[in-house]
Amino acid sequence: MSNIKDAVQLKGTVSIMMTDRDGNIVESRELNNLIVTRGKALMTYLLGALSSSVKPDYMAVGTGVVAPDPANTQLGIEVYREIINSYTAVTTTTTDDTIQYVMQIGEGELTSGAITEAGLFGSISGFVAGAGANTGYLLSRVTFPAINKTSSLTLTITWRIQQL
Repeated sequence: MSNIKDAVQLKGTVSIMMTDRDGNIVESRELNNLIVTRGKALMTYLLGALSSSVKPDYMAVGTGVVAPDPANTQLGIEVYREIINSYTAVTTTTTDDTIQYVMQIGEGELTSGAITEAGLFGSISGFVAGAGANTGYLLSRVTFPAINKTSSLTLTITWRIQQL
């Protein structure tokens, strides 16, 4: 009898970059994030192609400060949500082992506030992600020291989920 073991683990990272009108980087951060319990369920649906509408479609930011917990189902205090601009398979360690999601909050959007958390949301039966706050199925969440978004800055969030 063979003792073959195969363990798939997921690792999430988030890059947050704020730029001014000229494209100069004002602030940049690299963060590890938590893939919550519901996020693991969402991945099961994705892997099994059990639903065509499962993929994450939205990112949201908020002002909650409580550390991420596997039981989280939404952000602490969601203040802004945007549809994901792009999805790309990228190579981190092996070919196409990471899915990358990018969302941008432009100059005229979310014109002021200290952002302290972000989340990645998809849809699954009974939990449809939409433009409204606290909708959808939370895949992953991260908290961080405040980033102050103003009307003259653009915030770009790049979320990566890597299969280890």
